[in-house]
Amino acid sequence: MYTFPVRTQIVVVTHRHEVIRFCQHTLEPDFRVLIVSNSTECAEVLSFFTAILIVDCNSCDYDIMHADKRGIPAFNGTIIFLTHNSYTEQRTPHRLPRTISIPFPCDIDLFRHIIERTVSTTQHPVQLPIAENKRRYYKSISGFEEFIGTSEAMYTMKNMLTVAAAQDMTILLLGESGTGKSVAARMIHENSRRKEKKFLRINMATVPEHFAESQLFGTERGAYTDAVKRAGFFVEADGGTIFMDEIAEMSLRLQAKLLTVLDTKSFYSVGSDKEKKSDVRIICASNANLPEYIKAGKFRKDLYYRIATFPVRLPPLRHHREDIKAIVYSLLETNKKQISAEALKKLEAYNWPGNVRELKNCIERSCALCPDPMILPEHIFIEEEIV
Repeated sequence: MYTFPVRTQIVVVTHRHEVIRFCQHTLEPDFRVLIVSNSTECAEVLSFFTAILIVDCNSCDYDIMHADKRGIPAFNGTIIFLTHNSYTEQRTPHRLPRTISIPFPCDIDLFRHIIERTVSTTQHPVQLPIAENKRRYYKSISGFEEFIGTSEAMYTMKNMLTVAAAQDMTILLLGESGTGKSVAARMIHENSRRKEKKFLRINMATVPEHFAESQLFGTERGAYTDAVKRAGFFVEADGGTIFMDEIAEMSLRLQAKLLTVLDTKSFYSVGSDKEKKSDVRIICASNANLPEYIKAGKFRKDLYYRIATFPVRLPPLRHHREDIKAIVYSLLETNKKQISAEALKKLEAYNWPGNVRELKNCIERSCALCPDPMILPEHIFIEEEIV
């Protein structure tokens, strides 16, 4: 059965990274902070035990949100407006019940005191029926349907990916192997303003250092023995996105060069002394513990803080087991197969250390071994049984 967290939910409507970081840093983990970017998404999540709605007046217009029929529904919580110089008192809708205006930026202790006081005096809305909640929860995120699931963990992740796609900053995707970091990177690109330009990927764990430098920055003819002229990803993907998978495996020398490129947006091809410019969005990914890599001297601290401008963690499958059924049904639809209740229970009971990738491989193997339309428990061989 789908369950909801007991923590009080606070919905924040904003596009601004500084507001997102401020609210998350100040309120989590005591409160459950959900970030949305428009009125439609706001309406979809307000029914989930929301006590407070925070509206960043610098990145959205509340008047437009309120006028939108799909926008803010009847809400018996408190609306907090983060105001700025250009948002005058006359425009702040004091006619609404339970509204508070706070200049932003503001003092952290003051902000938290206001939130705690407001939560203690706010009546929570009535929860919608479970089936309706699940339907609205799933539909609230568009553009990221490839990530299947209706769980809180999946919603939170897809919500962060939506915010990441709308921004034009460096993204760091974190998570275990098989959680879908490559898929997330591609979907961020496809939902960004750069979607008409190229999306190029390089796996730093599988490419030798000298070739990785050439692949990224290009090479001039004669730079080394048998070297041929190569444009490089930063030229080919100008205006687009470069996805650097397994960034922790990049050498320290190449890390230093990447840091310079990120700071200056300029670089030199291998064997060239001519500076080149490129407007590229970088998405990095790692399943390693980067702070531990930093302590061991294997990863630069300054590069870590540069690429971790907007970190997004992808949850392991064992943290959202309630999505296994939907993922399995989606995979079986492609293979024109069905699965018995007993076989599904076997899949839901397994811990899936290889995450969705391992589940996908398991289903493909089961489809190949099953001659009949219905997959039974004896057709399912998970890794711990094979090994």
